[in-house]
Amino acid sequence: MRTVETAVLTLEPQAERHAAEMFAVLGDPAIYEYENEPPASLEALRRRYAALESRCSPDGREQWLNWVVRLPAGEPIGYVQATVYPDRRAAIAYELGSNWWGRGLARRAVEAMVAELVAQHGARRLTAVLKQRNVRSLKLLERLGFAPAAADDPLRQGIDADEWLMQREVPMTDGAGSATATSASDRLRTLARRVAQAHVGLPEPVVLSLLSGSVVEDIADALSDVDMSVVFETLPSEAGLRAACAKAGGLPWFLQAGSLAEGGLVVAFRLEGVEVQIGYNDLATLHREVDQVLVDHDPDTPQHKLAEGLLKAEPLIGADRLEALQRRLAVFPPLLGRAMAAHFIGRVTPWRAMSQLLHRDATLWCRELQVAACYRLIGALAGLNGLYFTTFQFKRMTRFLAKLEQVPADFAMRIERLLRAESSAAFSELHTLEGEVIDLLVARWPDLDVAAVRERRLAFVPLTAS
Repeated sequence: MRTVETAVLTLEPQAERHAAEMFAVLGDPAIYEYENEPPASLEALRRRYAALESRCSPDGREQWLNWVVRLPAGEPIGYVQATVYPDRRAAIAYELGSNWWGRGLARRAVEAMVAELVAQHGARRLTAVLKQRNVRSLKLLERLGFAPAAADDPLRQGIDADEWLMQREVPMTDGAGSATATSASDRLRTLARRVAQAHVGLPEPVVLSLLSGSVVEDIADALSDVDMSVVFETLPSEAGLRAACAKAGGLPWFLQAGSLAEGGLVVAFRLEGVEVQIGYNDLATLHREVDQVLVDHDPDTPQHKLAEGLLKAEPLIGADRLEALQRRLAVFPPLLGRAMAAHFIGRVTPWRAMSQLLHRDATLWCRELQVAACYRLIGALAGLNGLYFTTFQFKRMTRFLAKLEQVPADFAMRIERLLRAESSAAFSELHTLEGEVIDLLVARWPDLDVAAVRERRLAFVPLTAS
């Protein structure tokens, strides 16, 4: 059983010596919302860990594999585990402390374990059992390619009525290696590390460099670019930055936005055929932009994209500093959630004008209003669910909406459907959805003022068939 290293986590084979530090992690009551209970005592946990060091069942037929999950600085944040059976089925389980939820770390830990189970332990089928109410865990498994097992699957016989049996088949390969997306992501990581290191020699020291975007989620493809940031205590000269990019092998910049004098500059250039985008900041500006979200509770700013990106980011330089920022951002301010709900649901949805447009040749205008209204609903629900959100460069809508737990039924599907429907049907569905979102917001914040919103909704008159 090996230690598994990733860019942001280490999976360390669990041993008795881990009991003391893991006892604190496993004492988090939020972990046991749906099932199980914390260890009875530190000594009991030590005994359990000692017994599991055998790595196999008493008859030797099952592999018992347990890893402690650590951050780059060494802090334990949870565990992943698997039992591998003789038929090469691996039953997996996982748990992270609640301080680390919502940052993609559980997915990365499970993903790393799955890769290890397949490559080193011969797993060909993966299964997991969870309570049906545990939506967070269900969505994690779905993002990793798991699906409900067939109704006639023999393993269902041992599953309680309130549980899901999720499974994923592992296709046989020709030994060529990992999936295309992972290969693309790894290549872009390598380029990003080269670019970051090229900045280290500048007179002004780099205090933080990080990688974000599709690469850190291992979903990059041949069309993906490198999104990264380099942060200095004091920004160097433009000539110094250009020289660093050239040192990494990059071509001259073809895009430049912002100003070094104002603490921020965005540039883009090509490196080995890949577009590399770098955001340069000084540390004071970075903290000021984060505070705009966490302290000022600005409900509608592109800095939400920064916050979301930092939460998912992988460190290239300055892991401790990034971890400190991620700790702050992991605690979503309740006042920010309410501010987002009030802001987005309170913005004008022109229902009277929408009713009139149904009788006009105004297809583009209708679609523009529908898109804007959908953004408002998503923004309000993001606040309700404690997620950062901005309409700025909003991509991968379905993945984002899958994170929302408090949401109208089939929300993502209905958004997709209404944006493809003809105007009358689209406005009717939008009107219904808005009403459901308002009800969810008021259930969470009974004193939220939605009187004007509800009054405006009365002006909508659906187009009836003649």
